[in-house]
Amino acid sequence: MKKVEVNGASFAERLRGGRAIRNLQQKDIAEICDVSIGTVSAWESGSVSARIDQIQKIAVALELPLPWLIGATDCMAQED
Repeated sequence: MKKVEVNGASFAERLRGGRAIRNLQQKDIAEICDVSIGTVSAWESGSVSARIDQIQKIAVALELPLPWLIGATDCMAQED
């Protein structure tokens, strides 16, 4: 296993990065969470916080651990 360090990254930065890795657009996240594209944009800019139920949906869609996505840990185990 390879460890990926993202020290101090915010939810907004992790959301943007995770979305880019999965080749998803803001509209895809908006559909998953049943919100507007503007809301996803606000999450990614850090001006608005997502609810935990929305963050859980995002974690599943992006195949990312919830604790990593919300910044509870800076280390995420990733398969090679």
